[in-house]
Amino acid sequence: MKIFLKVVQDSIKRCEKVLQKVNDEIDTDYLALKLEVTMEVIELLESPTPKTLKKIKEQEDKLFDLRNKQDLYERKFHLQHKNYTKLLDKKHNLERELDQYKSLQYYHPFS
Repeated sequence: MKIFLKVVQDSIKRCEKVLQKVNDEIDTDYLALKLEVTMEVIELLESPTPKTLKKIKEQEDKLFDLRNKQDLYERKFHLQHKNYTKLLDKKHNLERELDQYKSLQYYHPFS
């Protein structure tokens, strides 16, 4: 009877060890799954919502429009500056011609 009791106790201990291993594996799998789900939730929380995406798109569109306007104004400014420079050159040329004409008149008043 003692031997039978010992065999049963040993069997119970082996079963408890196996059961503990299975429980550990289940706990490990559960924790891994819980971690995976938590990471997915974090990713979802960090990702922008459709409303946020719409606002970002609107801001990008406004920024694009502003850059286009800025480019247009810069081109206009450069054109105006170029035209202004041309007009200044014409003015200086005309003043020189006028000075030459006056000097010719001064030196040759009766010509």
